[in-house]
Amino acid sequence: MINEQAIKPRKKLPLILQYFIAFQCGIYIGSSLIPDAIIGVGYIILSALIVFFAFMGNTKKFFALVPFLIYSEIYARSNVHFIIYLWAQYVLLISFLLLLLKQGTVIKFRSRAFVFILMYSFIELVDSFRTSQPDFARVAVINSLLLFSVTFWSATNQVGLSLLNSFLDNLKLAGVYLVGIVGAAHVSGHIDYVSHSSSAATNGLPPVQISGYLGTAAILFFLSIVNEFERKNLIVNTVLFVMSTTLMLLSFSRGGLYFLVIIVILYFLFNWKKAGNYLMLVILIPIGFLIYNYVITTTNGRIAERYEQQGASGRDELVQVGWTIFLSDPVAGIGTGNFSKEIVKRQLYTVESGAHNEFVRAAAEHGILGIVTYWGFYVALFAEVMMRKGVARSFSLFFFVLFCLIIVHNGMKISVQPMLLLFVVAVPFLPKIADKKHVQNYHEQPV
Repeated sequence: MINEQAIKPRKKLPLILQYFIAFQCGIYIGSSLIPDAIIGVGYIILSALIVFFAFMGNTKKFFALVPFLIYSEIYARSNVHFIIYLWAQYVLLISFLLLLLKQGTVIKFRSRAFVFILMYSFIELVDSFRTSQPDFARVAVINSLLLFSVTFWSATNQVGLSLLNSFLDNLKLAGVYLVGIVGAAHVSGHIDYVSHSSSAATNGLPPVQISGYLGTAAILFFLSIVNEFERKNLIVNTVLFVMSTTLMLLSFSRGGLYFLVIIVILYFLFNWKKAGNYLMLVILIPIGFLIYNYVITTTNGRIAERYEQQGASGRDELVQVGWTIFLSDPVAGIGTGNFSKEIVKRQLYTVESGAHNEFVRAAAEHGILGIVTYWGFYVALFAEVMMRKGVARSFSLFFFVLFCLIIVHNGMKISVQPMLLLFVVAVPFLPKIADKKHVQNYHEQPV
């Protein structure tokens, strides 16, 4: 079993300087000051290091680098032509398989929910032999296998609280790096906003996926703002929350805002008795108005038109279409990856489209077996989360809800999604440290 060892913390750069460097790196890349070929080579080197540290069983360095692989993914997909679409997923899948091999044969299970996603992965694989769309089927199978590998590793390893906090800190750093990439478009020139999501405001990157990435970053900074152990970094976290939220809104994809609002509401529902949170609410309300006024002014009111539009950009119709297919083929479904072709073939939708919702896709493509295994995974995981107590339950629930919201809005399109399960499945522990003067570095604070 891989246990994190208590190591004397090394001196780090001041937090504000770390964020500044991450932001500037994003600005340089987003401004095309660094050739995409060099960025691609750097991305491959980063991937190799991640696989190497997984092979060595060095979880500390592995989880320190993974956030930058994740948050560089969307730029590499869009601009580096020799990076394949599923590169990050392949790297993560190989890495977690290596980590699982390193842990040996003596296994202690801390979660049983992985059994459902294991069965679902097997169904996805078997049903891929019925596909008429091998590329779509491959994406589905790899993502399902990655979900299983992350869940199984998290369920069978003791994960130190310091490791989770380090991973969380680097996710925020990587989020600021992406803020810089997207922000470069706003620094370098005028953007013509329209009343629908557009890549002009996201520096040529897919708006829906950017909304998911930046929405996740905004949520992480929100959780840092309300974390009493991070009061000394309140100003820095607040500024970065404003930046990530503003750019998320300017993508004109509504998903990120929905994610953020739901997590904020959940947080205050779980923590309404804490007096300090009312002060945080007093701070956050005017910040919200400042962001609102800025985006309204910047977009000449187009952002308001966007949120006044009815419907869910066709997602609600696709849910109905998917359910219709399930009712037509409830036993075996239509096969892995066939959703987009089948909806046109059956004249249920006018154009080919993915389901944008993994719950719907599982039901349509795999029938009742898909519902039992895929939906069952989340039911079992939710039950386990709700059996926990205190901070462990509330924060696991936040990340569980965020994960489900993203797969309902985006499907499985960004590699940050499976990694969120680490915060849901893993139950952190505090290592026994002989040198008490270092205990403060591992204090039991919210992840």
